[in-house]
Amino acid sequence: MLGFIQRIFKKPRIETYGLDHAVLNIQLPPRTMWMNMGYWESTSDFPGACRALLDQVLAAGLLTSQSQSVRLLDVGCGCGDQSLYLTSLQRGDSVPKESALESGSGSGSAFEATPTSSLPQSRLQHDHTSLVDTYIGITLEPTQAALAKSRVQEALQKASTKSAAKIFCADAANPASWSGDLQASVKGLSTTSQNPNTQTWLLALDTIYHFRPSRWPIIQFAHDTLQASYMAFDLVLADDASFIQYLLLRIVCWALGAPFGNIVTQEEYRRLLVNVGVFR
Repeated sequence: MLGFIQRIFKKPRIETYGLDHAVLNIQLPPRTMWMNMGYWESTSDFPGACRALLDQVLAAGLLTSQSQSVRLLDVGCGCGDQSLYLTSLQRGDSVPKESALESGSGSGSAFEATPTSSLPQSRLQHDHTSLVDTYIGITLEPTQAALAKSRVQEALQKASTKSAAKIFCADAANPASWSGDLQASVKGLSTTSQNPNTQTWLLALDTIYHFRPSRWPIIQFAHDTLQASYMAFDLVLADDASFIQYLLLRIVCWALGAPFGNIVTQEEYRRLLVNVGVFR
């Protein structure tokens, strides 16, 4: 009985030095501000997975380019992490191409590296050393645009490359609404796209399914005005989606603020790409 009473009135030990001080070690502002679904096959690190997803898209798109010069229109560029990554790529760098299991190589490595040095020698002899010669990034959020612009400008000032990069706050889903410096910069892409030694790309990394009223105005604009090729990470609806999955997808789209009409099957997606001229 006495022991029970002592336990009741015993002052609990308070950990003065537990783990609460961990918050003091958080770096502010954070070193990275990546935001996409990520490609998680070979990493458990969020920024690394976000970069890996971009690498997968680049390997299927931009790194197949045979042109001496590359222009890039990046819609939904966020806080500038992918802008910094893309403008820092040099000819001769390697990025992961695809999973060894997916390629059927049977090797133990997780990725097959695609060196940019495998591009035509004429590109390597170009005055510039940057893989992307001209970069234009667009984001709808003013705070993201301001942060991305300051980060990119600071990086370019420190870099020795001749890559030109600009960030704009605008509605990428509605090219007709663009004005001022953005309109002039995109017009510059249109002019250089006539050069047979130049290739222009439209990049949409895990973002274009958010576009209202749909993704197709920007894809049509990029194709018709810029003669741009298209590379993206996008969402499609499974052919065998059940009624319950269909309802859950509607809820997810509502929560994300993404138009449900943007989620179509792969076959329908391809048909729409053919309609705008991207596929033939």
